[in-house]
Amino acid sequence: LISSTAFILDTVINDPFSDAIDLDFSTAYIDGLRVEGALGDGLDLSASLVEVNGSNFRDSGDKGISIGEMSTVYVRGSSFTGNAIAIANKDQSHLELSGSSFEDNGVALAEFIKKPYFARPTSARENNTYKRNKEDYSWLGLRR
Repeated sequence: LISSTAFILDTVINDPFSDAIDLDFSTAYIDGLRVEGALGDGLDLSASLVEVNGSNFRDSGDKGISIGEMSTVYVRGSSFTGNAIAIANKDQSHLELSGSSFEDNGVALAEFIKKPYFARPTSARENNTYKRNKEDYSWLGLRR
């Protein structure tokens, strides 16, 4: 979706060949989304304002949620299991993450700058649980 307002409620997406949902320049409320086996990202966000509640991201080949290009994202009460990267926060975006669980991911939260004309991303994290991730947090710097 581009330049849209979306409400995504109680939706299941299994084994998409690329990104399951892609939102650019959009505003969205997401509750009860379940994405399993995405070859790309479960949720790909650019320049968007998004609230994600009670959602599950499992076995994404790239990222459970990819946040970029000055997005602001609130993730609450969600779970991330078996993703290469559970959440990537990049390119001057802001993430508020609370009450979520991360298990068996490569990296639970990775933050980096992909496009050098953006500043460092920011995040606030509280009351999350981490189990058996290779890394719970990773600052990757400028990554191309």
